[in-house]
Amino acid sequence: MALFDSNLASAAQDLAGGFGLAMVYYKNVDHLGHLYGPESEEIEREVQRVDRSLGLFTAALEELGIRDQTNVVLLTDHGIRLDKNIYSTQTKLY
Repeated sequence: MALFDSNLASAAQDLAGGFGLAMVYYKNVDHLGHLYGPESEEIEREVQRVDRSLGLFTAALEELGIRDQTNVVLLTDHGIRLDKNIYSTQTKLY
């Protein structure tokens, strides 16, 4: 999480310095979802950590005076099914 926070801080500084776009990737939510499932305590804790980090990021944008000019867009690489059978070892990729 420290690297994610550091990357968000760098992105805020770059945006304040005139960058038109900054993208930050964080893989742990996806990784934990595959390991423990979408409704696990591990996912809930990690999403709370991401939420805290994004709160710090938007506060940094505010402090830098660029919050009102900055669009923050969150993306995922895919959704996840709540069907617990998908986590069996007999899954098939297409």
